[in-house]
Amino acid sequence: MLYKVKGKEVEKVSQTKLKQEEKIEQDLENWIEQDPSILGENLLIFGRQVQIPEVNDRIDLLALDTNGNVVIIELKKDKIKEPVDIQALRYASYVSRWEYDDLEKQASNYFSEKGEEEFNLNEKFEEFCVSLGIDEIPDINQEQRIIIVGYKLKEKLGSVALWLREHSIDIKIIEVTFF
Repeated sequence: MLYKVKGKEVEKVSQTKLKQEEKIEQDLENWIEQDPSILGENLLIFGRQVQIPEVNDRIDLLALDTNGNVVIIELKKDKIKEPVDIQALRYASYVSRWEYDDLEKQASNYFSEKGEEEFNLNEKFEEFCVSLGIDEIPDINQEQRIIIVGYKLKEKLGSVALWLREHSIDIKIIEVTFF
C-alpha cells in the first residue's frame, strides 16, 4: 500500500492503470524521456520513436548506458505480453548492425529537435559519462541491451527473459505500478 502524507494527514493512495487515468503509452514515454532514472539506471536518451526501415516499425526510446551499450526501450501501457520479446530482439538485431554514422545521425536528429543544433555524439556521450564520474569513456554500440516496461508481466514473457539472460542476452523487464 502507498500513502500520501500532507502535514499531519495520512491518506491511502490507490493503485490504478494508465487507461483509468486517461493516460497513454506516450505519457509513459514522456516521463522516461524526461527522467530515465525511473528505469533504475543512468541512461542518455538519444532517440524517440526511432524508425527502423527494415521492418517499418519504431523503437519507443533509444539510449546509451554508461558502458556505451545501445539500449532499446520498449514500452507497453498495459500488460507486458508476447510478442514484445521478439519485437525487442528484432530491434536489437537491427541496431547491432548500425555503424557510428547511423547512431550519430539518429542522435543529431533527436537533439536538433531539442534545440541543440551543434552536436557531436562522442562529445555528448563523454559529457554524460564524466558527469557520472566515469573517467574511461567506453566505445559505443559494442553490445545492445533491451528494457521492456509495462504494467504487468505475463509469466511466459518472464520465462523467456530469464532464458535470454542465462544465455548472455541483456534484457530487463520492469513492471510499473501507477497510483
